Amino acid sequence: MNCRGGLEGARTYVGQSGWQVNLVNESGDSSTGYIQWPSRIWVDKWNEGANVSPDGTKIQFDSGTVWIREVPVVPVLPLYR
Repeated sequence: MNCRGGLEGARTYVGQSGWQVNLVNESGDSSTGYIQWPSRIWVDKWNEGANVSPDGTKIQFDSGTVWIREVPVVPVLPLYR
């Protein structure tokens, strides 16, 4: 499940509802999965597991693919009086 050529850096999506996990990879292929145990998910359609970092910002699949959460940086504007 390594990134397809030319799609490195493309957005991926992960959603969770209870024990169920919904994922969309960089090419738009979607799958459902479930939480096997804390910090471990299984993705049915892709027949692959992944480890989730303790802070939830990184998912590393057994194939070596790594998804990293994009954390937006909001600039702090100075207050004028």
